[in-house]
Amino acid sequence: NYNCDCDELWGGKNCSVRLTGCVNEPCLNGGGCIPYLENETQHKFNCSCKQGFQGMTCDTVTTMSLAANSLLIVNTSRDEGYDIQLRFKTTLPNGILAFGNGATSYILVLNNGRLNLHSALLNRWEGVFIGSGLNESKWQKVFVAINSSHLVLSANEEQTIYPINSYEGTNGSNTSFPITYLGGTTPTLAQPYLKHIAGAVSSFVGCMEDVVINGQWVLPGREQEFTTLHNIDTGCPRTPQCEPNPCNSNGHCTDLWHTFSCSCQRPHLGHTCKYNITAATFGHENTTRSAVKVVVSDTARRAIRSVLDISMFIRTRQAAGTVFYLGSDPNMNSTPGDDSYVAAYLSKGELLVRMIFNDTPEGYTVGGNKLDNGYLHLIEVIRNATLVQVKLNGTEYFRKTLSSSGQLNAQVLYLGGPPPYADSIYSLYKDESEKTPFKGVIQDVRVSSGSHAMIVELYPLNEEGLVLPPPFGEVTFDRTSILEGVVTDDLCRTQPCKHDAICANTWNDFVCTCPRGYKGKLCQEIQFCELQKCPSNATCQNLDTGYECISNMTFHDDNEPLKFVFNAGGDHMQPYTKDTNMDTIEISYRTKFGGTLLYVQESDMYFEISTINKLVTISWKLTLDLPQNNRFEYDEDDNYGWHTIFIKVSNNGKLEAGWKGWETMLDPQPPISVDIDYLAYKHLFSGKHYIYLGGMPAISH
Repeated sequence: NYNCDCDELWGGKNCSVRLTGCVNEPCLNGGGCIPYLENETQHKFNCSCKQGFQGMTCDTVTTMSLAANSLLIVNTSRDEGYDIQLRFKTTLPNGILAFGNGATSYILVLNNGRLNLHSALLNRWEGVFIGSGLNESKWQKVFVAINSSHLVLSANEEQTIYPINSYEGTNGSNTSFPITYLGGTTPTLAQPYLKHIAGAVSSFVGCMEDVVINGQWVLPGREQEFTTLHNIDTGCPRTPQCEPNPCNSNGHCTDLWHTFSCSCQRPHLGHTCKYNITAATFGHENTTRSAVKVVVSDTARRAIRSVLDISMFIRTRQAAGTVFYLGSDPNMNSTPGDDSYVAAYLSKGELLVRMIFNDTPEGYTVGGNKLDNGYLHLIEVIRNATLVQVKLNGTEYFRKTLSSSGQLNAQVLYLGGPPPYADSIYSLYKDESEKTPFKGVIQDVRVSSGSHAMIVELYPLNEEGLVLPPPFGEVTFDRTSILEGVVTDDLCRTQPCKHDAICANTWNDFVCTCPRGYKGKLCQEIQFCELQKCPSNATCQNLDTGYECISNMTFHDDNEPLKFVFNAGGDHMQPYTKDTNMDTIEISYRTKFGGTLLYVQESDMYFEISTINKLVTISWKLTLDLPQNNRFEYDEDDNYGWHTIFIKVSNNGKLEAGWKGWETMLDPQPPISVDIDYLAYKHLFSGKHYIYLGGMPAISH
């Protein structure tokens, strides 16, 4: 006898029969068809179904949608052992996937995007974890198997095996769970397990498919004799909730499967971050005194005695001023030593935090962070018993342990100005910034005890459906001196711009649009090159006190070099008598043959820059030194293109030179870096000697 290994579409004893079982494409929903032959004459087929479908022809949908109130109860019987496999997808990080109940129980949950299984069979309080990021709206494969000795848990390609408790014995009923609950509201039997799970556990919201429990397929389209369905829909219809982003003002969208939530950036709030806490302008047009007073409620005062987190946005161009004072009311008589407060000021543009507990003053400056630049800054001061932290724009810049502890008696909060003068508050400090009113904008003031958040609203938002934290206290202020919104001073009314420039107000500042020929903040600087013209083929370059004309010059080897000396200007071109700063030399050139680029001499002293081919030589002889030569060259062929040399001589006696560009590098490493007699070099370029370009005098070194 013999067997033939047939090609894919052929069958029979001798592979002589063409298989026709799949000709009519019987497999539905994208399933793969595999034909075969029985008894040499009967053409049949098998279907390989895609995930989410099942049945002889893949016509049965296994995919189901579960809402928060969905529940699927499955009754299966097996003498011992248990297994369940399924696929799920969701965007929620938490949810109960399955609960099995029998002589013992287990619960499988999604916990912060990880699978977490708990059971009395395991000697693990926290249960078993596996997987991560399983709530990314992608299908995840899960498998659980329990027998008399071990428990297997897998998520996609990751698997873990744990032994079960020996004291449960080897009775098979302990590892058999005849009733399985999927998703939805968990029966009270599962409640003892929920206390073991860290974080909030909610009903599963999402989709499941290909659910098989103890070999039984669980189908959503109809109730089977072993299944009970509550609010289960077939298929997995869903619209991504965060594409496009429904949150305004760069709020972060979290997809909650059939809805969404927005995490708003302060000061924005609301379901879609379309509202914001109204800003308040202090010191408009230099109002002498404008401060908000908040009488703190009894509930708030008790909440922040030991733990305080106060934060707000500020915007200012003023370097000094009181931002807030929170503490004892200076207007109320108190026993010496009972005063306590936390306050923040601007001092030289930096945040200064002061506090007093148990009659012990402390002060801290957050150095290196200027807040008076006209930008919006979020400041936050946190006090937790004896620890103080200061954050700017969400970044912690300061953390220190207080030398004294004590409760904060927060009777009153002042915003934008110091409290009424009280010796008990100010006698310890001499800094005028602590008595100076704030000029600028304050917005979104929030106070928290860590668990209890409160808000200070100067201009309440009366929007329907908008939920805000409770108020910190009763707010009072002068509405004529503190203005609603962001309001700028009219700085153009004094006509600060010169030369008929156009003035435009920005926030507490102004800009001048200068006419032709002028520049600077006030258009006070002259751009000479806009008003003067250089000879043809020359380029005009503005200087601090005038301008210069830059042009190219062609040299021939039979011509005399160009010589010049610094002068004081005027008709007589008198030699310049003041020492000239020649700490840098910059020369652009192009040549085919090379030669001397720059030369200066006095007696035996000289300084020369020359080139030949691609090589540049810098030579000098100063005081009693021997002649020195230093060279660098161009690396590439350039067809006689332009090159620029840049030389820098520092007063510490260091000469550095190379091709222009090295001086702007973060870590400059010029080709030449040597010592030089700086005083002698400075004497040569003092303006008392001729400087030659394009050659040297007939009598020279």
